[in-house]
Order: sequence, then C-alpha cells, then structure tokens
Amino acid sequence: PQKLLHKPRNEDKGNDKGRENTYHEGYGNIIRSMRDEGMTTAMVAIGGIKGNDIKLLRDKGIEGIAVSGAVLDSDDPADDMRMMIREIQNEDNI
Repeated sequence: PQKLLHKPRNEDKGNDKGRENTYHEGYGNIIRSMRDEGMTTAMVAIGGIKGNDIKLLRDKGIEGIAVSGAVLDSDDPADDMRMMIREIQNEDNI
C-alpha cells in the first residue's frame, strides 16, 4: 500500500510564510491523495500546531488537531487554550 505520510521540514517551521505554504499544503496533498484513492479515514494534524494554524488546517480538510506543545510552551496556557477553543467553535458555527 502507498504511504501517505508527510513531515514538515524544519526550515519551514520557523518561517510563518514558508510554514503556511509547505506545512499546510503538505496536509492538503495528503488529503487529496487519500480521497483520490477512495480513503475516507479522518486526518489528524500532530506536531508543531499553533493557534493560528487551526483555520488553515481545517480548510485543508483536517478533522482533528493536537496542540499540547502550543499549550505547554505558552506563557498563558489557559488563555491560549480558551482562544483555540473559541476559534474552533467559531469555525463550527460558520
């Protein structure tokens, strides 16, 4: 079977522009490949996810995210988690 894994390159993580262009497109490419093969498995984004990634990843078709690093590395984890929850809830109401 064809492997559909993608790991963002390290140089893309520090550069928000490169990150948006490569990191999010990588997930989009994986999802398109899965759909082209008739696969309907939910895709979950794990690793390096930040609050401002949520909408972009959901727009690509991601159905779940893991944000433990973003919360643990935050100066105000509770506030950042509330912000991410609001972002997700706002997306669900559109």
